Amino acid sequence: PVPLPLPVPLPAPLCVPLARARAHALARARSRPFQALARALTPFNDYRLPNRLFRAHARGHGFAESASFMTICKFFAVKYMFQILVYKIMEEVRSMTERKENTVRRVRGGGTMSSGMEGADNYVRWIVDVFRPYFGENVLEIGTGFGNFRRHLPCRGRFVSVDIVPETIESARSADREGVYVLADVSCGGFGEKLAGELFDTVLCVNVLEHVEDEAKALGNMFEVLAPGGRLLLLVPAFGALYSEMDSLAGHFRRYTKGEVGRLLERFPCGIVKLEYFNPVGGAGWWLNRFARHADLDGALINRQIRFFDRVLVPVSRAVNPVTRGFFGQSVVCVAVRK
Repeated sequence: PVPLPLPVPLPAPLCVPLARARAHALARARSRPFQALARALTPFNDYRLPNRLFRAHARGHGFAESASFMTICKFFAVKYMFQILVYKIMEEVRSMTERKENTVRRVRGGGTMSSGMEGADNYVRWIVDVFRPYFGENVLEIGTGFGNFRRHLPCRGRFVSVDIVPETIESARSADREGVYVLADVSCGGFGEKLAGELFDTVLCVNVLEHVEDEAKALGNMFEVLAPGGRLLLLVPAFGALYSEMDSLAGHFRRYTKGEVGRLLERFPCGIVKLEYFNPVGGAGWWLNRFARHADLDGALINRQIRFFDRVLVPVSRAVNPVTRGFFGQSVVCVAVRK
């Protein structure tokens, strides 16, 4: 048998897919290291060519299918599988980087809410009812949003709300002259100074912590403005397995389990008095939305779902919640008392 050279030279028609794949990799590269890696990993033939092309081409040149020939074929197969793996890893890194950049842009721009939530009074009232036994006289709300929680809060004393979006604060000040609205970032230093060193007996944080990259810093600031014996009322989205395109559009960095919330709060001087899952029907609906394409969180389809859920499904979810709160829900509810 004629010894098989390494690598086997393929004719030009078989090299066309390689040229296209290599050009595609280079065109999508965002950095010089990625370009160098793409050049280094694609000097041979296209990794998409199956083994049979090598074998057919080798037979055409008089190479016998000896043990050495099969070893060479296995070498090429392993090499191309490695190329595919590295290419996919680089694509995933690029995708994660773009997702993080989009998240930061949405959080800074305030585009993390569906307008349908503004009228979801049944859902908001349900959340307030869950926390109602733990509200004190003076309440600090983290994340003003549409201001719809303010309408249902049993606040008998001072009410202060903070948000990072100037337009949200201005709108809330115009709509509610009695409340105090402050432009502040709960994850930044000097948060307590923005509130003039005031202490509160209740801090309400509903669907905000998942938007904050430095969650520990945010929680530390919340406990800093919480008086001893005061209560942190926390609601966050549940289960990383439910993370979907909607979470990305909403600017979510993560979702939580009960255990993760408990371990996160162990770092702070507090005791947990309530920790459970919340809203099972909403969790099922969020999972089903994984199979739908959403270009915008404020799209018509999402807002229709919110209205239907608020008007029809909230009573169903409230009825089922006592059964499922130990193991499943769309959110995690937590009440922690500062020591």
